[in-house]
Amino acid sequence: MRKLTLIVLMAFLALSACASPVPSSTPVPTLGETRDVTGGGFSFQIPPDYSASVDGGRVDLSDKQGSLLLHLYGEPADVGEPSLEKIVDSIVSEAMLRGNGIYEKSAVYTVTIAGVKGNGYDLSGTYFGAPFEGQAVIVPRKSGGFFFGMGLALGQGEEGRWQKEGKAVFQAMLQTVQFTDKP
Repeated sequence: MRKLTLIVLMAFLALSACASPVPSSTPVPTLGETRDVTGGGFSFQIPPDYSASVDGGRVDLSDKQGSLLLHLYGEPADVGEPSLEKIVDSIVSEAMLRGNGIYEKSAVYTVTIAGVKGNGYDLSGTYFGAPFEGQAVIVPRKSGGFFFGMGLALGQGEEGRWQKEGKAVFQAMLQTVQFTDKP
């Protein structure tokens, strides 16, 4: 009887492994053209209908409404000893100062960008007087530099927009990041 139970259990596990995944409620966005950011040592695909501005190693993107903001920054040069968390705190704090904002950061969790493991943090707070939710990610570069990304969905009457749309766009865009500088 024990052997039969084991066989049935193994068959169930094998069948469940072959089952189609359940579709998520948030569709994976289609991305557009690839943009090379030579000053930051990376490339990525731009979400359609987003405007993009490149300045050296930094890229700022926003949707048509200006309520989904995405930022990418590559620093291929050695930045010395600061921890990844200190770098995130510095960049996010600077952004919040420009937008008269405040933020809270979650506990760290692991992210992988272009095959490199790093840190991820969920963010919430206010930015330009509006509530926001978002995410910040950072991975080290072999050169001693780093790659940073941040996505924010401003509240402007669209509570939960980060979870409904912004997070999927940001994650899809991060999955297209490739480091173009030489190690």
